[in-house]
Amino acid sequence: MKTIITLTSDRNQNDFFLARVKGQILRDCPESVVLDIAHNIDAFNLTETGFIIKHSFRHFPEGTIHLIGVDCEAYENHEHLIAKYQNHYFIAADNGVFGLIFDEQPEKIIKVDSENNSAQPALLRFVEIAHKLIESNHNLEEMGVDLANYNRKFAASPVFEESMILGKVIYIDSYKNVMINILCEDIERIGRGRSFKIFIGSNRNSLSRITQKYSDTEPGELAAIFNSLGLLEIAIVRGKLAEMLNFTYQTQIRINFYD
Repeated sequence: MKTIITLTSDRNQNDFFLARVKGQILRDCPESVVLDIAHNIDAFNLTETGFIIKHSFRHFPEGTIHLIGVDCEAYENHEHLIAKYQNHYFIAADNGVFGLIFDEQPEKIIKVDSENNSAQPALLRFVEIAHKLIESNHNLEEMGVDLANYNRKFAASPVFEESMILGKVIYIDSYKNVMINILCEDIERIGRGRSFKIFIGSNRNSLSRITQKYSDTEPGELAAIFNSLGLLEIAIVRGKLAEMLNFTYQTQIRINFYD
């Protein structure tokens, strides 16, 4: 059975280096299938990286090896790791991204042996690690040493008050719609059926309803839905909200509830 190897990076899709990496995978692991998860991620943006991989890896077959090429060069306290989680394998730098991907402690974390690592670009080294992992029949004990402590970043959580939720943009999609770290159940729990107003980036832009689909709103108007992940998503229908309102991953969204 062929092993699937995925690539995620903050390089441009047409960067020659990605072709080099894919060529090395197919040369060293000829029985593998190489698939892209995402490229063109904002440089060094681990929040975006973690969100994309967290919500996509489960749709790949078990045994898939995921190479995470964002903020991935090795240096002191930034070693290369392999994690086994839900029967998937993740190769990345010790930069905190695993905390953004995994909901609980992975089955195993290995610090990869660092020999012959000085001048090798990280993604090419990740290919070598994946090759060794396949050749060893996924025997992590041959790859390095168990690691008890590793860097973990955590996704921002909403702030809850009796009549207010303060959330933050956690992902901007291809249409420049923004996803907020507020779930449907959060609004139900805090709102308790009360009327509300969603303030989008400032008090000048607001909504007082959440629709089932964007087509319920006229083109050019602000709209909010709960997307397939259960997250609050806000858009300008047939527009590019994040560009038009200069949204970033730090932009806040406030929901006020009224008795």
